[in-house]
Amino acid sequence: MIETVIILIGGCILLFTTPSVTYEGEMDIRAYLDDFSEDNNDYPELGYIPDAKTAATVGGAVIDQLTGKHLFSAVAVSYDPEARLWLVHKGYFPHAGGFVVIEQDSGRIIKALLCK
Repeated sequence: MIETVIILIGGCILLFTTPSVTYEGEMDIRAYLDDFSEDNNDYPELGYIPDAKTAATVGGAVIDQLTGKHLFSAVAVSYDPEARLWLVHKGYFPHAGGFVVIEQDSGRIIKALLCK
């Protein structure tokens, strides 16, 4: 009985703390951005992917989307300080995974490939 109550409470907490995502349709985002001046930007000094934890989160989500897998995985992150690039590899047990290369400054995905 106590286990059931704990599971129900945990489920309610997860249900109400999970952010909802809504698709609002198409819009001209470039025109929207034209309303802001170039110096009105909260661009971080270390870029949008400042550390390995952020790189693993972003890269792992991209690889999950590519593979359709989410469970039993391990993530390895490498960094090239000269090029300011992150290499994120995510593998799944017992299947292969993939890797992505991410620009530190912009957060742009340069390469995303599945491992065979």
